[in-house]
Amino acid sequence: MRIVGLESELALGFEPASPGAPHPPQDQLYEALLDALRARRASCDALYYKGGVFLQNGSLVHFEVSRLDDPRTGLLEWATPECLGPTEAAVYARAAERELVFALEDAERSLAARGHEGRLLLLKNNEDRYGNAYGCHESYDVRERFRPWAWVLGLSVHPLLLSALFSAGLLLSLPVLFALAFLGTLALCAQALSSFPGLRRPGETAAQRLQDASAYLLEPGPRPGSGLVAHLALWGLRGGASLFSISARRVLLTGHIEPLLPFLATRPVFAGAGALGADGRYRLTARAARMRTALAAFVYGAWRPLVDVKEYFFRRPFGYLDRSKRLHVLAGDANRSEYVEFLKLATTVAVLDAVEAGALDALANRVHLLGGPAEAMRRVADDPSLRAVVARDAATGIGLTALDVQRLVLEAVWSHFGAQPSVPAELKNALVRWNFVLDRLADDPRTLDGELDWVIKHGLLSAALHEELGARGWELLAAWGPVNQLLEQVAPHVELRGNPGPAAVRGTLRGALGARRFRRARAHVRAEGLDWGAFPPVRRAYLRLKTIDLKYHELSRAGGYYDWLDREGTLARVLDRAAVERACAEAPARTRARLRGEAVLRAAKDGKAKVRVGWDRVVYEVDGREPRQVRLPDPYAHDPEVLAGEEAPPRC
Repeated sequence: MRIVGLESELALGFEPASPGAPHPPQDQLYEALLDALRARRASCDALYYKGGVFLQNGSLVHFEVSRLDDPRTGLLEWATPECLGPTEAAVYARAAERELVFALEDAERSLAARGHEGRLLLLKNNEDRYGNAYGCHESYDVRERFRPWAWVLGLSVHPLLLSALFSAGLLLSLPVLFALAFLGTLALCAQALSSFPGLRRPGETAAQRLQDASAYLLEPGPRPGSGLVAHLALWGLRGGASLFSISARRVLLTGHIEPLLPFLATRPVFAGAGALGADGRYRLTARAARMRTALAAFVYGAWRPLVDVKEYFFRRPFGYLDRSKRLHVLAGDANRSEYVEFLKLATTVAVLDAVEAGALDALANRVHLLGGPAEAMRRVADDPSLRAVVARDAATGIGLTALDVQRLVLEAVWSHFGAQPSVPAELKNALVRWNFVLDRLADDPRTLDGELDWVIKHGLLSAALHEELGARGWELLAAWGPVNQLLEQVAPHVELRGNPGPAAVRGTLRGALGARRFRRARAHVRAEGLDWGAFPPVRRAYLRLKTIDLKYHELSRAGGYYDWLDREGTLARVLDRAAVERACAEAPARTRARLRGEAVLRAAKDGKAKVRVGWDRVVYEVDGREPRQVRLPDPYAHDPEVLAGEEAPPRC
């Protein structure tokens, strides 16, 4: 089996006990949750460029800053340890949810002690109401397939590009470094002047002004031009990543990407979490709207690739030479259904096994995704009926739906495993479930209202919409979609209570939207022959449905809609509850996460030792001696003797 991991980004929310009370910043919510987690489990500071802590079960928790100009705004990210196989990864993902829910009560008490009484909650989904995107990233250990032309480029052109990017970055940074050094020198001179009699006040004033100028250049803020150095560095990274991506597409994972794309682009038919758009349309996944290309070094911004290779851009620039690589998939959703979580991971592992055996090469040449993988994924997402043509069969010229593509991939994978002397039980299980789900989707997706996130949620939304608008609910919601979308963009909190007349509705929207946007809304209403007086009930229906959409994904003590249905026993379960319980406290036994977990536990028992833990190393600092570092380069190595090294680790 191969190593699998999940990184889930969770939105932090707070409902004050008193209406109108101030909300604590998101980094304070994160710190309260982190303190509660650390009180429950042993932990160590993380040797990770984003900070955070590693817990005793090998997981990493850290704060993901979402805005450069406001470092207090962001998300909680939980990365599972390295797991051997999809079942174990799904178990640890479920354990993460459980640990966070148990930590919420202590975190709320901590916030209340600081003057913030209220309810703390988390959203495990892919997009908030305001269009901010986040979600779930998957990691798979893969073996690079040999391609002669990729090998030649990897030894010639790609190193030259890396050298050019490094040299350009160095040259561009020199003026900035010089300017900062100049400001620092002036600040020292001003400080020195302040020591002379009669020059203290002007010297201190000059030093303060120079310090403010340095902060203005370094720290992004609300003022235009502030944080110029940070913004220049980010723009430089983006530009360098774009150039790197051009070469990386021809060097990195060349034997994996093309055969994998038909599967990834159409996987939302069973792995999508479902999302209600402000335009009134229900989509299988909100993630598709963010996809732009198949493979790139994603650094920062609104767009994402299906597969991200940024670690080979600025963290491991020569990692492209390794046979074993991390396939980092950004195209997936944050799922609440454990059935989907397992199926998503297990089918992808099965496909990767077939890809590395060359069993999907013919299929990659046969299936042409219309508009490319990102566009094909958007077509899949926009079609809950599952009837849209998203690809074309190069052999016959026949159009293919997402279900057709999934069926072709499944048949190729099934043929591959059918020729093997033995198949792991969890992959056999995945193939059977995959076939079952595709059959049910072809017959009637509503029969999967206990398994698939997007089907479960669509059922909840449809029932509520029928109560609000009757049988034509989805039709009316889509007809008024462009008007509602404009309102969500500029004035999302506007509500139209009661039954205002057409003139009152027009007046309210004119004031909320502004002249330019209102003209667009009016043009749409006229073109579609709509009545302004019919908009208030549609607006109220949308707000109710959006609440259901988000509450389905809620992690809280009371639970969200998924949790309520799960407690009623109406949803399919595939994970062992005892295994989830153990995963909260124990690291996986067959990967290096076991060593990381043991290092964290030893540090918790020995108060004299300072231990910091990373994904691939453990650093011990004892009694002021030179820190001792133990490297863990092999993710599959789990022998505890590795931690001993040449010198015994600190003990109680």
